Amino acid sequence: MVWPAGVGGPPHDHGTWGVVSVVEGTVEVSQYELVGGASLRELATVEAGPGAVAHVLPPHEDWHRVRNVSSQHPALTLHTYGKDIVKNRVFDEATGKLGWIERRHTISS
Repeated sequence: MVWPAGVGGPPHDHGTWGVVSVVEGTVEVSQYELVGGASLRELATVEAGPGAVAHVLPPHEDWHRVRNVSSQHPALTLHTYGKDIVKNRVFDEATGKLGWIERRHTISS
């Protein structure tokens, strides 16, 4: 995935195991715990640079967010998951509600 400068996603889960490696740039990875089935509590946030590897492992290590910390340069991450992810749960911080998002992968030439 290419993360434009300053861009990140909302807190989300994948419902399967996953491994993420940082190829270029620096990303901030925040991990969360689902509390009471309807809210998230942040557990930890780390900055990861080239060569760093992180994982997600449901049900307890699944909720997370990734964000490019650079204001000028893109970041590149490589993601491998245990299944094809068509949709996953997201946490809307503005409303405090869980929802679903359909994943769209774009291939450009």
